[in-house]
Amino acid sequence: DGYYQDVEGQTSCKICPAGFDCSSYTGVVACGLGMYSGEGELGCTNCATGSYANATGSGVCEVCPAGYRCPDVMATPVVCDEGYYSSPGSTHCTLCPNGTACVAGSVEPVACMSGTYAIAGSSSCTDCLMGSYCPFGSLIACDVGHFANTTGLSECYTCPSGHFSSVGSSDCTISPAGTYTPTHLGPQGAAIQCADGYYQDV
Repeated sequence: DGYYQDVEGQTSCKICPAGFDCSSYTGVVACGLGMYSGEGELGCTNCATGSYANATGSGVCEVCPAGYRCPDVMATPVVCDEGYYSSPGSTHCTLCPNGTACVAGSVEPVACMSGTYAIAGSSSCTDCLMGSYCPFGSLIACDVGHFANTTGLSECYTCPSGHFSSVGSSDCTISPAGTYTPTHLGPQGAAIQCADGYYQDV
């Protein structure tokens, strides 16, 4: 097997060349798209999943490169779209996860820097929004008693004494007259009405 002879009256056979089918023993036929053969092999073999042969007469199948997908063994690799990535030998591209970014043709996700964030499938990271902080590429609302009055923060600021704030605040509110904010007990989300017999005029 793996030899042929296309001329009558010969004393020996020829070895089948790579990229061809010699199963008729009387001639050679180029391997079709998505198939290959090595030298001395009788017939052609289908390319394995995650590889391709996009030309006839291929001696080998090429492994799908990183940053591309190869769903069809007969076709040219397709570059991964923005927000997706792939490793070598992939039939599909993988969605870039939260906190990372993937430009077109990415081979792996790139983590967002502190103070920025990205949702799944993003091609770039975005500055953290006011009222939020972004320590690890995720957008998190500031907790009560905290605020973020600018973008791109990796942590929220604590409201000063006598002030309070709700979740996701970009600033703090001063306690109005007749109320107080016990910030000595920790950050506060609201002012408290003075108890009977007490007052606060500042």
